[in-house]
Amino acid sequence: MELVRILVADERPVSRFALRRLLETERDFRIVVEASDAVATARLGRQFKPDILLLDLALTRRKELQTPGGLARYFSPTRIIIMVTAVERTQIIEAFRLRAHGLMLKTSAPRSWVTSIRSVMACDYCIEGQSVAVLLEAFHDVVMRENGAIPPQDYGLTRREMDIIAQIVTGRSNREAGQEFSIGERTVKHHLTSIFNKIGVSNRVQLALFAVNNRLLQEPTSVSEAMAVEEEA
Repeated sequence: MELVRILVADERPVSRFALRRLLETERDFRIVVEASDAVATARLGRQFKPDILLLDLALTRRKELQTPGGLARYFSPTRIIIMVTAVERTQIIEAFRLRAHGLMLKTSAPRSWVTSIRSVMACDYCIEGQSVAVLLEAFHDVVMRENGAIPPQDYGLTRREMDIIAQIVTGRSNREAGQEFSIGERTVKHHLTSIFNKIGVSNRVQLALFAVNNRLLQEPTSVSEAMAVEEEA
């Protein structure tokens, strides 16, 4: 069983102690180091390079963690879950802008923590207890406020695949995407399979999250029904 090495960064000792007791009941989870401030988080994150960084949202607002390109690039290859006392739309947006991989309530049930960490380790994204409507509103705000984009060739994506991604993120079905480009629904599915393989996702929801989190879209795009279409598929 491969060990998941975790750094917990929180100003409150009681919070760090509670997480240690909760997470180390899992045989493959190990909290290798703790940090109580932004300076220690930055230093220990680079020194230990843990698999997971559980990071109090308050610490991300300190200048020591204000990094261009977002926290995910700063701490790479560590995957980051932001911890909050209440999950609100503005916090979801802030977590995405920081390039975090998840957002969790500090009061989440033990099983939620375990499930979320395992999902993030599997290159998925997790957001605690949010409805589709709230998530879509957050995606919309992130996309509309972001400037610039990572060039498509960074992921080996073709121009047509970028067109398909734009259609999917705006909530179009395979059939609607095909009609937009005068191609068959089966061809759209073929493009989606190629996209999933290239960027390491497995469904439309993950694709929408990845596109927003990695600034794939070169034009501001409204994220509308991507999750709803996924549920109907």
